[in-house]
Amino acid sequence: MSTLAVTNVFASGTVISSSAVNTNFDDVEAVVNALTSTNFAAGAVNTAAIADLAVTAAKIANNTITATQLAATLTFADADYVDFAAILHNDTALQGLRLPQIGASPTAPTSGEGQIGWNQTDNFPVFYDGTDWIEHAAFKS
Repeated sequence: MSTLAVTNVFASGTVISSSAVNTNFDDVEAVVNALTSTNFAAGAVNTAAIADLAVTAAKIANNTITATQLAATLTFADADYVDFAAILHNDTALQGLRLPQIGASPTAPTSGEGQIGWNQTDNFPVFYDGTDWIEHAAFKS
């Protein structure tokens, strides 16, 4: 196995380096943490080059994916769980879950029943039953 002092890796897999014995490498020759994003040419690693399930939660650093990088609609499967228990609400920072803001005359969602919103006029939650937005009496003052 050759030791590579990697300067640039291009999309073709070619390595450009003053001390490279050969000009190609494979995953056996790559040492964990030896390659960083600065070693790769722009666009050299794309979604087609990443195997399915190769990027796991353990490989994503905290706070490195922003809201703008997520899909507009997040879909969860059976047995998925969204846990907000670590949110303490012990300061003034925006945190937790904010319901969609609904005015006095909301339109019916196309996705049907099960929608939840916040009546911003009267300040209470409302629920869509597939036909109408329902105001639960327990929340009205």
